[in-house]
Amino acid sequence: RKRILILIDMEENFNQENAPSPMMEYKRPSMLVFLCILTFISSGMNCLSYLLMPYIIPYLPEYISQVSMPTDLYAMVEELTLIPSWKFIFLALCCAGSVVGAALLLKLKTVGFHVYAISKLLNILIAYFMLAETSMKASGMSITTTVLIVALYFIYYYQMKKTEELNNLRNNNDAERGF
Repeated sequence: RKRILILIDMEENFNQENAPSPMMEYKRPSMLVFLCILTFISSGMNCLSYLLMPYIIPYLPEYISQVSMPTDLYAMVEELTLIPSWKFIFLALCCAGSVVGAALLLKLKTVGFHVYAISKLLNILIAYFMLAETSMKASGMSITTTVLIVALYFIYYYQMKKTEELNNLRNNNDAERGF
């Protein structure tokens, strides 16, 4: 009788030790949520403003002439009227791409980082070439902020990627052992 109980106990311990371990779950950090919300707000507002810019710019010189403003502002508005509207549409698409990338990251999809980073890189390049014809220049602060936010997103991308790799490795090991 004792022998049967010991065998049953040994069998239960063997099954518990060799049971497949649960998948590691990457939980969404609150800082990632905060970054995504900031991206939704800033890129969403930029997207809307870039979409409206081609319709607003023709009326700006008329409006500015009625209001007393510094002469630098008059020159800036005149330069804005010379920028083709398709460039603003491309900037709006880049901002929409960064919103989509942030939404994918919020759903813990690693492809979201690539979408976000590419759209931000294109946004910087388009803005740089768009403003190259004017006296306005992209500030170093805006570029630094963009690079910093992409770096923060990369940290979470790296964590998601590592968790994915560990889960794949565990699945392969479990398959080899027959689980």
